[in-house]
Amino acid sequence: MSSAAPYSGISTEARTGATFALLYAPGPRWLPGRPIEEQDLGMHRDYMRQLYDLGRVLLGGPFLDHAGGGIAILRADSRQEATEVLAEDPAIVSTVLKGEVRRWHATFDRAQQLQKELAEARVNAHAIRRLFDAVDHRDRAGVAAAYDENILIHEAPSLPYGGDYGGHDGALRHGQGFRAAWDQFQQNDQRGLEPRIIAHGENLLARDGVHPVGDFPVPHVPPGRTGG
Repeated sequence: MSSAAPYSGISTEARTGATFALLYAPGPRWLPGRPIEEQDLGMHRDYMRQLYDLGRVLLGGPFLDHAGGGIAILRADSRQEATEVLAEDPAIVSTVLKGEVRRWHATFDRAQQLQKELAEARVNAHAIRRLFDAVDHRDRAGVAAAYDENILIHEAPSLPYGGDYGGHDGALRHGQGFRAAWDQFQQNDQRGLEPRIIAHGENLLARDGVHPVGDFPVPHVPPGRTGG
């Protein structure tokens, strides 16, 4: 990737509007019979990379048959804006490529769904980290704030505080049982849980070191459940 300054025509504002397909075909300066790697497209790739980094281009790449050319999916506020972005492309300016703009809509978009799931997982993992931080600091208000009012906590019957605990009052009683069982073995400076969190959608697995700590649906989505 080039370290050159961004091209003047690129807006630094990410778009959330319509999507357009930029369809590329060989232009007058395309080298017939030569593979894509031998075409003069270095500045075009830099331009596409900058648009991608800004969230303007969602995906793109060359066609791999002998016809040449390629496609890029661009997010823009209007066809005029998409046309201006295409016109600024160095490969269009140099006539190595020619192009057209087509309005495009994704009927199926697995990439968008994956992005949504990843964003949800990050939010949920942050909620669990806040819960563990509150437990580490014996912050009753912080623990209560992390739990949904209909939280259900299940602990294995073999534990001194085993059983089911429902609602905020139950969560506080669970915390009291947890502290009664473990605080005598841990000094304040030894309490750090340092959980490793694996998040997937509404479900999270938290591990402290090599030992599972719990399997957590999202704290604020009732009914919640934690447990060993």
